Amino acid sequence: MTKHYKPSLHAIERAGLRFGVPSDQATQWFNDLMSKARYLISQTVSGRTQAVYEYDGKQLVVDTKNNVIVTIKPVTSVASPIVGTVRKTVEREFRKFHRQFTRNYRALNIELAEINLELAQLALNKARAKSPKVQACIQAKIDVLAAQASEVKTKLDRLEDEFEQIRRSVSAWMD
Repeated sequence: MTKHYKPSLHAIERAGLRFGVPSDQATQWFNDLMSKARYLISQTVSGRTQAVYEYDGKQLVVDTKNNVIVTIKPVTSVASPIVGTVRKTVEREFRKFHRQFTRNYRALNIELAEINLELAQLALNKARAKSPKVQACIQAKIDVLAAQASEVKTKLDRLEDEFEQIRRSVSAWMD
């Protein structure tokens, strides 16, 4: 059985002002929100126990004794300024990391493409060469370049793995 909450006049005014909810639909709107809301914390204000709930970017303050919704606020206005600052900092640092990842990834891809281009040219030269000594010399160069290409591919894989790990960590933290 779900509880029925009664919004205060202040809460109805704030819902209209902040979220565009018509006052004649406010009670139903608040009860719908509360049926989906997640409990965050209880606090005592002026001797009254109030619970804070959150749903869809909205935080509701409820007088637990009378089941009266005292007010409704956007999450950012209720959340501590430190959490907001940390969130913004994490987002900014992740964007910087993403830009750096993109630069490095492109540079490694270009390096790999240039090595592959040189490998193709050497393979063509080897095919055209008639002397076994020249072919052996070209093959030695091909072997060196193939090893370099392998190293670059390994760097690319490591870079992708590191980025994905950080992306998952940031995503988990932001949720």
